[in-house]
Amino acid sequence: MKQEVRKDQKKRFLFLETELDRKLFKAISQNLNYQSDFRWKAQLKLSNLPKRSSKSQAYRRCLLTGRSRFLVRGFNLSRFMIRKCAQQGLIPGMRKACW
Repeated sequence: MKQEVRKDQKKRFLFLETELDRKLFKAISQNLNYQSDFRWKAQLKLSNLPKRSSKSQAYRRCLLTGRSRFLVRGFNLSRFMIRKCAQQGLIPGMRKACW
């Protein structure tokens, strides 16, 4: 599980490194005001960027466990960790309902 978290962190870091280049090449290749050979070169450079540098390659994972399923958006924690932290009083303003 820790390996998956590390892999996801690498993907996020790679995305941050290449984000500006990716946006620049994409904007140039889609702009019809430029000459076709200039747009073609931008498209080639865009395709040569690493595949894993795209934003869609990174997954949302729980900060504590690395679980990728059922994350609560505001907290970036899985449902199990939300429940556990709420019971322990670690999340301000949230507590487990009592019967």
